[in-house]
Amino acid sequence: MAQLEAVLNRVQLEQQAIYQQFQMTQELRRSLIQEGGPMQAGPTITGGLKDHPPPSYDDQVKLQRERQARIERYGHDLDSLHARYAELAERRQALLDQLIELVQPPQP
Repeated sequence: MAQLEAVLNRVQLEQQAIYQQFQMTQELRRSLIQEGGPMQAGPTITGGLKDHPPPSYDDQVKLQRERQARIERYGHDLDSLHARYAELAERRQALLDQLIELVQPPQP
């Protein structure tokens, strides 16, 4: 029974860690999506010794593609984390069922 409780605690801790990781990844993805929108040239930045021109169209396209790739990667990560969380939930329930069987007196 003590072994089952120890395994159950480990499963619950891993489930909590997965949930927190899911939340962080979800927030990162949400932030990337919200900061998106149409590409626009930023204003020229002045100061110091040089003026810095806005990024080129090609640079903006590259950044947009990289951003989209990160959004997609976060989406895949979220799917994987959700699947792992569900696996752990099933395992947790099976362990709880085993503990209940050990605690309950046998039925006549």
